[in-house]
Amino acid sequence: MSRIACLRIPRFQIVVQQKHEPELKGKPFVLIGGRSRVLLCSAEAERKYVRVGMRLSEARAVCSELIWRDYDEHIYIKAQKEMLAELVACSPRVSACQVGTFLIDADGLSLLGGENYFARDVLKFVSRKGYTECSIGMADSAFAAIVAAQNKKCRWHIVEHGKDRQFLSTLSIDFLPIKSELREIFYGLGIERMGQLTALPIDEVASRFESEGLLAYNLASGIDARQPSLPKIETEFQCYVDMGGPIEALNDTLFVIKSMLDRLTQLLIEKGLCAEEIVVCFYSDEDLFDERTVRLIRPSSQSKFLLEVLRLSIENKRLEKEFTSLRLIVSRTSIEVFKQMPVLSNDASGTIPSEENGVFSESFLLLVQKLNTRYGGDNVLVKPVPIDQYTPDRAGEWQPAISSRKQTETQTRSSKGKRSSGKRELSVVSSERKRLAIAVDYVKEKTGTAGLVSGLVLKRHPSPIAVFMEVHKTKPQAFTYEGRLYRIQSITNPECLSGLWWEEPVRKSYYTALVQPAASDLMLMMLLVYDHECQTWFIEGEYD
Repeated sequence: MSRIACLRIPRFQIVVQQKHEPELKGKPFVLIGGRSRVLLCSAEAERKYVRVGMRLSEARAVCSELIWRDYDEHIYIKAQKEMLAELVACSPRVSACQVGTFLIDADGLSLLGGENYFARDVLKFVSRKGYTECSIGMADSAFAAIVAAQNKKCRWHIVEHGKDRQFLSTLSIDFLPIKSELREIFYGLGIERMGQLTALPIDEVASRFESEGLLAYNLASGIDARQPSLPKIETEFQCYVDMGGPIEALNDTLFVIKSMLDRLTQLLIEKGLCAEEIVVCFYSDEDLFDERTVRLIRPSSQSKFLLEVLRLSIENKRLEKEFTSLRLIVSRTSIEVFKQMPVLSNDASGTIPSEENGVFSESFLLLVQKLNTRYGGDNVLVKPVPIDQYTPDRAGEWQPAISSRKQTETQTRSSKGKRSSGKRELSVVSSERKRLAIAVDYVKEKTGTAGLVSGLVLKRHPSPIAVFMEVHKTKPQAFTYEGRLYRIQSITNPECLSGLWWEEPVRKSYYTALVQPAASDLMLMMLLVYDHECQTWFIEGEYD
């Protein structure tokens, strides 16, 4: 009879994020997903009453010093694969059933000191890798081992041989991986423990609850077909070249990179993959002095395109000195998708090339990639993104337009509270973008005199700028800014906000104004604020 050990690392993604950013250790922080929902939170955040499922605004309301990061599945999967490779030192058969949960072959341990010694050694081994909060369960079946690993009273729990069913019988059916609808049916029938489920005739369970009910019955009986397996060895796409002497000329460098790219892209094409990210490492006498990570807008396996991108990277930032060896690594890959590329046409209307069926034209992508590579990296192209904040001056920010990972869905973050002023949620639409004429009456047409600018993100000043305001019958008429007079052509009714009790107190009136500098035809849209605390007018910023 086989024996299976389950290694469980609670908050695995949190620990991985802390290993990447050591400054997060000991601080309350959360990982957020779509619609700014908290997916995971650290122990420090839980002690501040932050809970999974909260909106980010709610979490920040209960914990003002909260830090948050976007959920990056790529680094967590990568860390899990690295852990699988490390656990081979403990047992030859290791596999992962979910993120942070590993199944280990624990058969034949009588010759190695017994199962207790094995569990202790595995916990010590994992602790040296930085995962200190771990637990181990050991049983005959994978499911029983997974449940045993969730025992909070001890660091390891060992189920005796042949007693999986007896161990599971007293436990709640909440441990079973079944849908909530079936769980509610079980509770409605008075089935609260797994032993009550296995007491039923298996034929009746299969006929009434079909395959899902039969699976639950088998798991509760200690029958699970899952077994640890040999870890799959993933192909590493990298090349290393020792020049035999120093090289400084750009042409010589590109010649070497071209030959390396030809080899790597050939391997990628054979595997049906494309490169998403490339890392170039330059060495001088085996000392790494320059490492560059180039993220691609769209995965590609074309060596000509990749060479052009790397050439722009080297031209943009020259090497500090000569190099004697070079390493080229394809650090991220994706499955190749075969789609016909639309040809970029010379449209006289000035329409920016649009995304058709999820694919941009090759020429447009190359142009954007060149711009991104030449002028300094990920933060060159930016887009406005709304965020959860209480006051309008903090309701948006600029983020990189090129994400470091795939976006499986368009994320929309709404500003906190839909107030009766008519301000609607901000959204970012990444479909067809056209050049539109400026509508000077946009505010009145779209939201009326009571609404703020909708769909625009504020370009804030580093700090609010105090101005001298000319007021007529409580209505602002003009102000002086940087020694120049600005006349207010149109202005919204004030939106008066107070509170923000989790940070500094706020009592402000917000105005969106269409202003015109004196002796100029230029029109600007600004966010003006009257701070009742200090009785001063400020310019928070301009709308783009």
